[in-house]
Amino acid sequence: MTFKPGTDDMREAPSTIIASRLLAEGATVTCWDPMARPQPDTHPWNLTDRRPTISEALTGADAAILVTEWPDLATTDWAAHRHLMNNHTPVLYDGRNHLDPATLHTAGYTYISTGRPTPQPHTNTTPSHTPPA
Repeated sequence: MTFKPGTDDMREAPSTIIASRLLAEGATVTCWDPMARPQPDTHPWNLTDRRPTISEALTGADAAILVTEWPDLATTDWAAHRHLMNNHTPVLYDGRNHLDPATLHTAGYTYISTGRPTPQPHTNTTPSHTPPA
C-alpha cells in the first residue's frame, strides 16, 4: 500500500491508483501492509478489506499485486500461500521486481513482472488415462 517499505506514507502511492481502477472494474480489493496508516475515510481505502497478515490477504484471492517491496514478501513461503488462493495457477504481478521469478514459477504461479520474461507454471502434460490399445 505505501509508496516504499519502511514508511507509513501513502502520498503518491501507486497502490491508490491500482486499487481505484480495480474497484471501478468491480473487483474486491484486499490489502496487506505492515505500516500503512489506516485510511478508513479516504477513497479507495474505505472500500477495501485490509488484513493483518499476508496469509489472510491472500486467502480466497484470484491474484496478487505486489506494489511495495516489503522484506516480508521476499521471505514468504509462496508455495504454501498458493493453496490459500482461489485459482489453481494464481497470478502474481510483481510491480517492483522484488521476488525471484524462478521461485514463483516453481511454486505454481503465473508470475508477471515489469521488464522480465513471464515464465509459465509447470503443468501436468501426462494424460489422465491411457487410451485402449
